[in-house]
Amino acid sequence: MVTEHTITRMEVSKLSFDIQNPRLVDSNIKGNSTEADIIKVLWHTMDVKELVMSIVASGFFQHEPIIVTQEDN
Repeated sequence: MVTEHTITRMEVSKLSFDIQNPRLVDSNIKGNSTEADIIKVLWHTMDVKELVMSIVASGFFQHEPIIVTQEDN
């Protein structure tokens, strides 16, 4: 079965983190956690700083788009 996908550019301000992301289970993120709470975990626990520094040094690769899904319309 082939699923068709559409690539659309989106403003970062329209995105939000998935509070139910399984990668966050061990990080004490709960249903009432804020975006700021998730950013702290990503930055301090999951070393997003390394990813940011890689993008700064090498640029963002357009052939590797960030994948997002729409929720509740």
